[in-house]
Amino acid sequence: MLNPTAPSRSSRFALLLLWVALAAGLFYAGSSLEWGQVWGAAARAEPAWLIAALILNCANAPLWAACWFCLLSFTVPWRRLVEVQSVVLASVQAFSLLGGGAAAWVLSLTRLNLTRQGALSLLVLDQLTTGLVKIVLIGAALLVVPSTPLLHIAGGAMIAGMGGFLIVLLIASRSRAKIVDLAAMRTGKSAQVLTWIAEWVGHLKVVQSPALMGGAIGFMLIRRLSEGVAGYLTAIACGIDVGPQIIPLIIASLAIVTIIPSPPGNVGLYEIAVVAAYQWLGVPAETALAAALLQHASLLIPALIPGAIVAALVPGYARHQR
Repeated sequence: MLNPTAPSRSSRFALLLLWVALAAGLFYAGSSLEWGQVWGAAARAEPAWLIAALILNCANAPLWAACWFCLLSFTVPWRRLVEVQSVVLASVQAFSLLGGGAAAWVLSLTRLNLTRQGALSLLVLDQLTTGLVKIVLIGAALLVVPSTPLLHIAGGAMIAGMGGFLIVLLIASRSRAKIVDLAAMRTGKSAQVLTWIAEWVGHLKVVQSPALMGGAIGFMLIRRLSEGVAGYLTAIACGIDVGPQIIPLIIASLAIVTIIPSPPGNVGLYEIAVVAAYQWLGVPAETALAAALLQHASLLIPALIPGAIVAALVPGYARHQR
């Protein structure tokens, strides 16, 4: 089965080198920390706030499913989308973003019964929605900390990139009739390719609907904000008094670092992003790292456990995931 998300051997080797370099950098940075203070800060965290963060992060899969519900124009049952997103989210956290993409591709074909063109358009629209939401959140962070150079550079680059991406998809979504006419004038392989492209762009019509795209973006925005609020609750649990302005800053930092191909579970990159956000606001490194580790745990647990349960108990998932 064709899998457009499957990385090549050279790209896997490049990712391995990147992760090795990241591990070396983390080891070097961690050697200067007082780990006793890190574990002490984590041990003193208030359990009630951590439980609240954990519960809030349980909304990730349903909100992502609601986003896809809009992107698919309500043609797939929402309950089935929640099942699929639970497995995809677990795959992202267990195997990396590439693993999650591969799971999303396979399950779109086998569990959502989409055509290959429909599955590809769904993944493309998902990336568009995610990118637009990241732009909004980075813009909000710039209002909180307008002097952060990294956010300015990354925000400008993402706005330009996602703006161009949206324009291309809008043009493509209106080009199906022209591509069909062009395919009718050709024969052989070229006609087959043009027919395939025509069917694919036909699935992009949702970008022409302000209601459906607005709904998809809204659910994705709520999902990202809920992660930020969960991070804020973790900060409160660790006794960090920085105020709610940390929410857009943490989300924006995570939005930037997740552009980089990440190791399984975003281990390392996630902590770097959160610690950088806290230290920007003057939080000591050891306390910031304790909060980052607890925040990451509150995200991983509700992502991995439901996905594993669905994959193990719901008929069909174990077979499709092999």
